[in-house]
Amino acid sequence: MKEIDDSEEDRNVNLEVEMKSVKDVRKVAKLLGSRQMREVLTVNTNRSQQIMGPVVEDPEYKLIVQANNLTVDIDNEILLVHM
Repeated sequence: MKEIDDSEEDRNVNLEVEMKSVKDVRKVAKLLGSRQMREVLTVNTNRSQQIMGPVVEDPEYKLIVQANNLTVDIDNEILLVHM
């Protein structure tokens, strides 16, 4: 267990050294311009019909799932930027 902690700590130190040389945050945080982010932000959510069939087939449900998954990526980028 101690070896795993030491290895992770070494990685964090190396990452911090690499991050100090970065002058532009957009070099590190690339999620904003990603295909995944554009897809979620550009989906048309106008609803004009009732859902027929399973909820998981509903486009709005799929969008919610994609957006929830994206929140994990956003959180990871925030942590990366603040290292």
